[in-house]
Amino acid sequence: MNMNMNKLDRRQIIDAAKKTCTLDDLVGHRYCAANANFLFDFEITPECIMNGREDVLQKNSNIFRHGVCHGNSEVVGILNLSKCKLNHHPPGVTIPFFWVLHANGVIKFVLDPELPEEMALRHTRLDSLNEEDTQKNISHTNRHGCFCLGILRPDGSIDRYNRWAEDLYFYYTIFKQNNYEL
Repeated sequence: MNMNMNKLDRRQIIDAAKKTCTLDDLVGHRYCAANANFLFDFEITPECIMNGREDVLQKNSNIFRHGVCHGNSEVVGILNLSKCKLNHHPPGVTIPFFWVLHANGVIKFVLDPELPEEMALRHTRLDSLNEEDTQKNISHTNRHGCFCLGILRPDGSIDRYNRWAEDLYFYYTIFKQNNYEL
């Protein structure tokens, strides 16, 4: 889904998302090749469903539960991607993100707020096109709590966008191969 980067309409993108989503829609084997330096293959299992970190949710409720890009849609649940099984990666490597799934198919990608600043900056850089883009994404995060927006498509894939509140652009697609039952 490679769109003209300058003509993306947030409302049209959100309207194309799968409706009445559940966490089961996210669980399964996923893979992505965002660019030559950013390849990943991972499995979201039921163990990734957010529990045991309620302290993080309470301290950071404004990050996890705001409705600016989500049309005030209800939060269905939160996945802790650091619990995912990464395939073809060295031991100890994790994905330090949470995915906040909304009923309207929007997924908010939130960098773990407890990540050290240097690591957060490194991950922001990996999720950016270049240095100028990194700075735009940092500014957007400072204003809105995150800069990533995912749209769960009816086929189970997730289209990832950056800077959802302004200067929106498509970044990559995460494909789904199979499913686990919750």
